[in-house]
Amino acid sequence: MNVYLLLKNSDFNLDDLTEEEIEPLNSDLSLDIIFKAMAKGDDVIYGAVRKVMFRYLTDSSEITYRQEILNDAFAKPKEFKKLYEIASEALDATKKQDYWLNSQILTTRFQSAVSVLEGFIPFLQELRKFADQNKNAFSSYGMNRLLSEIKEEIDDDFIRKAKDLVSELEFKDGMLLGLTFDNDASLAGYQLLRKTSEDNKIKWKMAPKVTLAVNDESGMEDISDRTNLALSQSVDTLTEAAGNVKDFLFRLQTEIGFYIGVLNLTDTLKEKNVSYCMPLISDSTMKKRHIAGLSEATVVLSGENAVHNDIDSEGKSLYIITGANQGGKSTFLRSIGQAQMMAQSGCIVMAQSFESHVVSGIFTHFSKLEDRTMKSGKLDEELLRMSGIADRIRSNALILFNESFQSTNEREGSEICREIVNALVEDGIEVFFVTHFFTFAENVLEHMKDESVFLKAERMSGGQRTFKIVPGLPEETAYGRDLYDSIF
Repeated sequence: MNVYLLLKNSDFNLDDLTEEEIEPLNSDLSLDIIFKAMAKGDDVIYGAVRKVMFRYLTDSSEITYRQEILNDAFAKPKEFKKLYEIASEALDATKKQDYWLNSQILTTRFQSAVSVLEGFIPFLQELRKFADQNKNAFSSYGMNRLLSEIKEEIDDDFIRKAKDLVSELEFKDGMLLGLTFDNDASLAGYQLLRKTSEDNKIKWKMAPKVTLAVNDESGMEDISDRTNLALSQSVDTLTEAAGNVKDFLFRLQTEIGFYIGVLNLTDTLKEKNVSYCMPLISDSTMKKRHIAGLSEATVVLSGENAVHNDIDSEGKSLYIITGANQGGKSTFLRSIGQAQMMAQSGCIVMAQSFESHVVSGIFTHFSKLEDRTMKSGKLDEELLRMSGIADRIRSNALILFNESFQSTNEREGSEICREIVNALVEDGIEVFFVTHFFTFAENVLEHMKDESVFLKAERMSGGQRTFKIVPGLPEETAYGRDLYDSIF
C-alpha cells in the first residue's frame, strides 16, 4: 500500500537529512525553534517536520495537493491524530522484534517475522475500521485515496487469511516438510508445506512421527538442520512481508506526523494571538510578493511582542534593506526565509496574508563571527561560501544576504556586492540584501532602480527603533550614535 500524503504520486524521501541540506539554512534562519514548536516533544514529529521543511517543494501543484490535505487536518484534527496514534502504537508494539529480524539464525528471524506480523494484525484491523468510519469525512484527494486503498487491501478476507497464516506458522502442533529432488533423483533439500492446504491435509495426517530422547544431541542437530533448510526457502519472503507492513506504518506515522506538527504550531500561534494563513503559491514566471503582517518565528515563539511587516511588489528581483543598527533588519530577513520555506512545504505561514511565486531553491549568506580556527581571513571565508552557493544555485532561486562582505572596506566591499548581485539578478535569481555599504546601495539605486525595492529599518525622530521594515531609500548612516548614547 502507498501513503502518498506528502507527494501526489510518489513516496516522499524519508532518508536521513544530510549536513548540506540542513546548514546553513537551519542556523541562519533559526528554524529549530519552529520544528520544536511543531513537535511539542514528539521525536517522530520533530524528525518529520525537519525532513519536510528542508526538502521543500518547487512545484505549485504539489504544494496545493499538500494544502488540501492540511485543510482536512484543520477540519478533522481528531481523525488525523487517531491515524497517527494507530501507526505509532503498531510500531511501538513490535519494536522489540526489530533487532531479531536481522538475526543470522534462521529460526530466530522466522519466529520474529511471525511475531511482527501477528502484532500488526489488530492495528491493521483498526486502520480498516477507521477507513470505514471516515469514508465521507475528508475532501482532499490524498486522504480519500489513502482510505480507499486501506479498504481495498485490508478487507475481511485479508484479515482472516493473515490470522490463519500466522496461527499455522507458529507450528504449535508441528511442521510439515517436503522433500525436493534434483534431476538425477538425488535429494536436493526440504521445503516448508502448508498443513491446511487441500493437497497436504492427508500428508500431514499420515506423516511419520519421531520421538527423540532428551539427550539425543545428534538427532536434535539433524532435525535442526532439516528445519533450517526448509525455512531458508520462506524466511526471506516472510521477513520481507513483515518489513513491508512496517514500512507502510512508518511512512503513515511520519507523513501524518507532519500534519500533526502543523496543527500543533497553529495551536501555539492561537494561544499567542499570532496571525497565520494558508499561503498562495504560484508557478508564475513573474516574481511577486504580496505579504501583509509577516512575523518572525523566534520573536513570536519566544513570547516577545511580534512586529509585523508588509511587502507589496511585482516584477522585482532585488530588495535592498538598509537603515539603523539593531533596527530589525536581520529579523525581517529571517522572516522572509522562514515564510518561503514554510509556504513551499505546504505549511501555514506566520502572516495575515502571503502570496508569492515558487522559488527553485532557498539560500542564505549571513555574516559569521570571526573564527580563530580559520586558515584564511574572514573575507576569504565569505567568498569561499559564496563560491559554493554559486555552484548550486539556479535561476528563479531566492538568496538572502545579511551584512555580507562587511569585513573589508566600503569601496572594495561595495564592488564585491555589486558584481555578485548583478550576476545573480541577470540569472533570474531573487535577492534580499541587508547592507551598511552606502556606496553599493547607491549604485543599485542609480543602475537597477526599476527592478529593485528599497527598504529600511524604521527609526523615529528621537532615535527610537520600531523594529519595522518600511519603504525607504538608502542613507549614509546606520545611526550607530543612537546605540552609543543609549548605552553610555
